[in-house]
Amino acid sequence: MNLLKSMTAVIAMTGALALGQNAYEPHPDWENPQNLSQGREEARAFYVPFANRAEALKGHRNDSSLVLSLNGNWKFHWAPSPEQRPLDFYKPETDVSSWAEIDVPSNWQMRGYGTPIYSNQRYTFVRDWPRVMTKPRNKDEERYTCPATEPNAVGSYRRNVELPADWNGRQVFLRFDGVDSFFYLWVNGEKVGFSKDSRTAAVFDITKYLKPGTNVIAAEVYRFSDGSYLECQDMWRLSGIFRDVYMYTTPKVQIRDFFVHTDFDGQPGQKDYSRSKLSIEVNVDNRSTATGKTTVEGELIDAAGKTVATMSSPALEITPGAEVQTTLATTIENPALWSAEKPNLYRLLLTLKNEQGEITETLSRKIGFRDVQLVDGRFLVNGMPVKLKGVNRHESQHANGHTVTEEECRQELLIMKRGNINHIRNSHYPQVDRFYEMCDELGIYVCDEANIESHGYYYGELSLSHPAEWKAQHVWRNKNMVEQSKNHPCVVIWSYGNEAGPGDNFAAVRDWIKQRDTSRLTQYERNNELADLCSNQYPSVNWTRNIASTKLQKPWYISEYAHILCNSMGNLADYWEAIDSSDSIIGGGIWEWIHQSYDQVVTLPNGQKVTRQAYGGDHGEYPHDGIFCIKGVIYSDRTVTPLYDEIRKVQQNASFTLGELTDAGLVVNIRNKHLFTDLAEYAGSWKLCEEGNTVVLQGSFEPAAAPLSNQQVTLPLTAEQLLSLKKDRRYYLTMDLQLKQDTEWAQKGYVIATEQMVLPEEMTGFDARTNLFHPSAAKVDVRNQSGQMLVIGPNFSLCVDKATGGIKNYIVNGQQLLGEKATVHLNAFRAPVANDKWAMNQWLNNGLGNLEHAATPLLVERLHNGIVRISCDVTSQGTRKENLNSGEYDQGTYKVKDLGPITEKDFKFTTQLVYTILPNGYVSVQAGIIPSVNKVVLPKLGYTVSMPERYSKVRWYGRGPGENYTDRKAGSHMGIWNSTVEAMVERYPFPMEMGNRMDTKWVSITDNDGVGLLIAAEPHENFNFSALPYTARDIFEAAHPEEVKRAGATVVSVDAFTLGLGGAACGPLPMDRDIPLSGPTTFVFSLRPVLRGEDPAEVGRRMLPLTGAVTISRDSVGYVHASCGSRDANIEVTLPDGSRFDYKEPFLQREDGIVRAYASSPGCMDSVSAFQNLPEWKPDNVMRITHCSSYAGSSNSPWNLIDSRRDTFWHSEWREDPMPGYPHEIIIDMGALSELRGFALTPRQGRSASRAGKIDIYLSNDGKTWNARPDCSITMVDEDNEQRVMLKEAVTTKFFKLVFVSPLSGHEPYAALAEVTPIITRVVGEYPPHAFFSVAYVSSDLPEGGPARNVLDGNPDTYWHTLKGVTLASYPHEIQLDMGGERKVKGIVFQSAKPEEARVKDYEVYVSQDGKNWGEPVARGSMANTAEKQEALFFTPATGKFIRFVALSSHDGGDSAAVAELNIISE
Repeated sequence: MNLLKSMTAVIAMTGALALGQNAYEPHPDWENPQNLSQGREEARAFYVPFANRAEALKGHRNDSSLVLSLNGNWKFHWAPSPEQRPLDFYKPETDVSSWAEIDVPSNWQMRGYGTPIYSNQRYTFVRDWPRVMTKPRNKDEERYTCPATEPNAVGSYRRNVELPADWNGRQVFLRFDGVDSFFYLWVNGEKVGFSKDSRTAAVFDITKYLKPGTNVIAAEVYRFSDGSYLECQDMWRLSGIFRDVYMYTTPKVQIRDFFVHTDFDGQPGQKDYSRSKLSIEVNVDNRSTATGKTTVEGELIDAAGKTVATMSSPALEITPGAEVQTTLATTIENPALWSAEKPNLYRLLLTLKNEQGEITETLSRKIGFRDVQLVDGRFLVNGMPVKLKGVNRHESQHANGHTVTEEECRQELLIMKRGNINHIRNSHYPQVDRFYEMCDELGIYVCDEANIESHGYYYGELSLSHPAEWKAQHVWRNKNMVEQSKNHPCVVIWSYGNEAGPGDNFAAVRDWIKQRDTSRLTQYERNNELADLCSNQYPSVNWTRNIASTKLQKPWYISEYAHILCNSMGNLADYWEAIDSSDSIIGGGIWEWIHQSYDQVVTLPNGQKVTRQAYGGDHGEYPHDGIFCIKGVIYSDRTVTPLYDEIRKVQQNASFTLGELTDAGLVVNIRNKHLFTDLAEYAGSWKLCEEGNTVVLQGSFEPAAAPLSNQQVTLPLTAEQLLSLKKDRRYYLTMDLQLKQDTEWAQKGYVIATEQMVLPEEMTGFDARTNLFHPSAAKVDVRNQSGQMLVIGPNFSLCVDKATGGIKNYIVNGQQLLGEKATVHLNAFRAPVANDKWAMNQWLNNGLGNLEHAATPLLVERLHNGIVRISCDVTSQGTRKENLNSGEYDQGTYKVKDLGPITEKDFKFTTQLVYTILPNGYVSVQAGIIPSVNKVVLPKLGYTVSMPERYSKVRWYGRGPGENYTDRKAGSHMGIWNSTVEAMVERYPFPMEMGNRMDTKWVSITDNDGVGLLIAAEPHENFNFSALPYTARDIFEAAHPEEVKRAGATVVSVDAFTLGLGGAACGPLPMDRDIPLSGPTTFVFSLRPVLRGEDPAEVGRRMLPLTGAVTISRDSVGYVHASCGSRDANIEVTLPDGSRFDYKEPFLQREDGIVRAYASSPGCMDSVSAFQNLPEWKPDNVMRITHCSSYAGSSNSPWNLIDSRRDTFWHSEWREDPMPGYPHEIIIDMGALSELRGFALTPRQGRSASRAGKIDIYLSNDGKTWNARPDCSITMVDEDNEQRVMLKEAVTTKFFKLVFVSPLSGHEPYAALAEVTPIITRVVGEYPPHAFFSVAYVSSDLPEGGPARNVLDGNPDTYWHTLKGVTLASYPHEIQLDMGGERKVKGIVFQSAKPEEARVKDYEVYVSQDGKNWGEPVARGSMANTAEKQEALFFTPATGKFIRFVALSSHDGGDSAAVAELNIISE
């Protein structure tokens, strides 16, 4: 406290408190950052006194007869401002009998008083520290709920308390565990004091204010105070006495505080954990009027109730008002150590004895022996490198706001433990005592965080981390945190606060903590220099992989990542693959644990009242941050979301992989990821399941792997057994580890780790053809009717709609499966998830949200055995261009803006659609989908099938049972699952894409009688699906679940692919792997009636006698590829010149023309002939950026202008000070002399910010000589659409220069643009050699962040990087390039990656004619350690078609290689 007092004494109230023209004099108590409290006791460790040993051994506050709870009903008055508060209510004589009552603890907004306001960053009052009642100064502030209607609400609380008679003559304390944000306290009309810091215990000694019998307690609570400036956390801003209130009594001479230390001998990283020195610093104070002598005694009791040590202090003589400290010490042999895996605890009893040897006070606390160190870049607990598999946890309850009961808190912790979560970051404030006790008992590592976040002042010069006036409060809040939870072994990290700036006030925090407690590490993500750990928030998977591959002395703690805004949390498995591979990242905290949504009763248009989950803005408040509060692994009612299963699986502490099939059986490799637990403590079981569900064989195994060790088990599964299984089914092996005994958090048999592994097809002899289905030949009639083609079979009929190409009136055995309106239509839209903001306007602008379909005339073919084929081309195009404001979307209040009609030249799909109809009513749907523009980011691509809503039962073979996506499916096993359409609706408080199931083989939608429709994939293919009572459009247009318009049908979405979830609501986009881009796509599925009594699984297994469709595509260097869904099919290709051949490998076809192909396979009907009308080939790797005046890092590189992707963009530098301003300049080499007609420019998508206004364009033949005046100019329009500017006449040129003259609006100094495309009528010159290059082979690469193709893209910011992380590739590394033809080469041009890590040093180069025979090196040497271009000349020029670069070593001595660019020097 001396440090705090000295701070407060030397800092003057000048500076920030100087009055402005319209300012008012701030209140000296609640608008004064240096006036920390009055009458509040200094912070101390959590404990309560007990009357005797029996109570103390129970240990819970409720077990103490010396504690009196004041929870319950209090008299309450609410006033919207201090001026309207009752002034004398605290006086006992004031009659408050007519006042309403409020339950304590609670937040008064949750009881109907005032307005709850949700804010992420902004202050909800006018920002003007230290004042909290400044009048609005602009139009925006005039909209604020505070001060408009509730300038600074005050809640007046009062209650009577009967003082127990046996408390007379003792010291009595009153404790408030949490009051938001400031309060005064009176007892019997006398002012006791006041307190800030709403989330640490405020304790007052009220002894002198009490009287025997009835006493009046009064508290006056203010919604806002200067403390609110440091409590700007991402949460609802609520008020009141929201945590427990109680009184307790002690003797006059009492233990005021104690600090438990457990120390171990040895050097860092080599501690001896077989013995521990236990020392307890005990502070005793004397609040009597006489000097007294006392003795402190300690007793340590193990979990079995046995006393293992006793300690005693010498007699302490303490004068009145004084405090003395003594230390109890002993050595404990072979202590049972505490960790999250083994939360061993001892009970410590501390007693005071007077001079007569009588016990005057008894305290009780569970303690743990554990050690935390940072050694050689490793975060060690008890000497082992711990991984923190954590979440960020707010206090939240759907009906009670920030008031969470002990039972509710325990329920959360149990869910965490069962979900393999071992860590909590207290975001962003400390918790109540029982939270830490339960974390001690259950085993959860805690990062305890001070109640500091000044986000609304951000991180620059205005940050409150800088002003000296705020230093004392920063330190005080950290002191309150440390002192109260310092004896809890669960706390392993102190966090100085969150998002509160980098300034010197935190240096003072660090200094105080380090002088008080060195047994824990520290973190603070806004200034890593001040903490033991580096920390950051929301990094990408690629960043995580890069850090994981680097040896660090100061590891990273990812304090927030995997941001969850409803349907989210993509890539958790990718993050943990990297984190698990390295000590350089100790883990982190998913943001966040629980939805902060609250109950709100609303009335529907029909008069029905429903309770919904409200988010920001739902109460009419301002400012607010809308839907940003509905984030969490669990909903606000503590039921789990679909994300929980993913976490449980990804973070489990054991992994399994299939080994070899030996004579003895099937080998399974097991990895024990535990640090303190042998797998022998678990039971092991396995089961072999048909299609994931039906158990064929099962048994047990004996787990035996020691911590961080491997084990091989051999299961009694022989080759003969496996080959005897049914051939038309896939088989999955599931391995489980289960608890052998009940624990505090789960019962015996609970599965703590599981793995499902599909057995290879060759191991089981899988062959779909063994269930080749040949329906009986029968006559099928086709009738050409007005508007439709009617197909009639023996027991079915269906119509193909001539207008749209869809199917309607599909009737089987008298049951109508598809209705009167045509369905089976192409769909490329999903209701955006919050993470889709980066791409959603592309979808809307391209009309994907309102596709309509137009078919060419239907072609009917009658094939053998009654099979009918109907084909047409279908154009699917939107009708209107649309847009929405992403900021309004975040608010939950958006309206879709109509930008006008879509024209013929705009984006569309053309589908070669073929229906093959079998005599039994099965329909094969083959779609060859061709987009008009490639590389457009798509949310999904597939078909919508709308069925009558009575078909409500869903059964599928795929991943389940819960919702899953391409980057969130690790926790979803393959199997046959059952659900209903209603049950597939997820409870997200903000409607968005939901219900997807990945890797589906078939799905059936049936009625209560089991009759319906089954949709099946090709035998070796999968699709994704959802089945909902809503359309995607109706979900998208609703702000709350109860507002979603029901479709009156079951809407089945069957998709070839779907966009990953990523984390872009606050974090990275989906990985490239999970971003589908438009391009030629073949999608094949079949519609199969399910008749009464039929098993959908049997229907789904049938292989139709149809050869799969052929997909034709051409790659970037002109090679044509053909593939077929039927594995054993033969593909015959017809070239534009009419020549035919059997396809064996890709072939070169750079000329324009139509390439056709069909496939045939034994026993099946030939596929329909597929074709691609290929234009004359033009390389897409020809343009180069030769100059850019500035850009804001590699993610905003000018190369984004020529990547053909609208979702990426160039942005000028904005991080520097001073920031480069207009004009900005970029020069682009088109690669070959070309006849140029104009330019197409695409603005940065989805945001007006940074968009350029006027752009001048200059042309040049050499990239150096430019005209004095621009060759053309364009003034951009503020929209997402591509915009064009044409030259007056065609010009032959090679270079063009973009000069950004002015911003679109305002005075922004920076500029951004997504795409620029020269409109070329013909190429006049020769393409450069690199235009024809492709990667023929690479020894290893990183598909995300370091693919081999990067060496050919001309972009120095991208590079090829060899494998690292979990799988580390070692030298030598090599890459082979196909030069696209024979060339004479005299050397290479080489450029290292900009990051210094993994730069290649020694190398060799080879040249080959066939890519197989390489001979001797044509060059060898060492590259300089620079990112500049370097040349390596050959010993003699060499001729060949392939070139091979072999990296032999790196400059940093590591195992990895990274190369930015490779090119040749032609002879």
